[in-house]
Amino acid sequence: MKKPEDYGLGFPVWDPRVNVHDRFHNMPIITPAYPQQNSTFNVTKSTLKVMQEEFKSSLNICEEIAQGKCEWDKLFETPNFFSKYRHFIVLEAASASEEDQLQWEGLVESKIRHLISQLERENISLAHVWPKPYPGREEDNKKTTCYWFVGLVVGGSAGAHLDLTLPIKTFTDIVMRSAIQINVWKTGMRIEANYKKRKALAPYLPESEHWKLKPDRKISAVPAAPQQTTTPQSPNGLKRPSPSSPPPPTKRMNSGGVEMIDEESNSLSGIGSQESNTTSTQKSTEETAPAVDCQESSGDVTAVADKMETADNGVNGIKERRLEGFVVE
Repeated sequence: MKKPEDYGLGFPVWDPRVNVHDRFHNMPIITPAYPQQNSTFNVTKSTLKVMQEEFKSSLNICEEIAQGKCEWDKLFETPNFFSKYRHFIVLEAASASEEDQLQWEGLVESKIRHLISQLERENISLAHVWPKPYPGREEDNKKTTCYWFVGLVVGGSAGAHLDLTLPIKTFTDIVMRSAIQINVWKTGMRIEANYKKRKALAPYLPESEHWKLKPDRKISAVPAAPQQTTTPQSPNGLKRPSPSSPPPPTKRMNSGGVEMIDEESNSLSGIGSQESNTTSTQKSTEETAPAVDCQESSGDVTAVADKMETADNGVNGIKERRLEGFVVE
């Protein structure tokens, strides 16, 4: 890499050894001529993640093309942005006239990167902006209103409280202060940022694109409990019921595009079935077992203890599956 050179002409040069703020650039691509500048200083952590994922996806598609599994058209398919995320911020910019909207829309668009930087300071692991603005849906505001959509991936633990009031307020203050300083702001100009879930985005999109709001179906793989085909025999020759029964069909709840497994109800029903089997086994032993000697009685006690241990292991297994199937989104 060529070292930055300063010819003493007074122009700022990208040099992380001298300028502290240059050290925080995420993807520096430096121009070769004087004065050297970082051409990608606007790249945020979220933007870098999005580009890296697209590079990986494109590489996989190119490998499939080389193997003859697909055609080149697959590489240029437009991705469905709205199916990737469950949480969104809808950024609205509106003004009183069409002439004012041209200036206002350009100013707001140039400041969206500040919103992404503010969101990354909160409990947000990824903030992805769709670069295409959408016009207003009503006839009277199609040319005076536009919307941007920011897809969010929330990090942290389940149930964590997330307050986006501060980053949104900071962003709106930056835009308004900049508009006043460069004499762009006029009466009727406004900017709003609201949190929405994917299913609530239909009023902002044209009807021809409502299909994009349908989530991608993801089937969660849950290990099925093995069914016992042989019936265990007691020491006195009587047939005993199976110590564990297969759990009932797993319930699935569609929560905004991701199928969540109702493992807790599954675990409760599984525990109930095991307890009922244990009770029925004890009753059948008490009612139908003939009198046997002390050695056979000790065998019955040992079998019942083994069965109770198996039931406990089944309950623990259901609890472990419930924890493993829990996903924080």
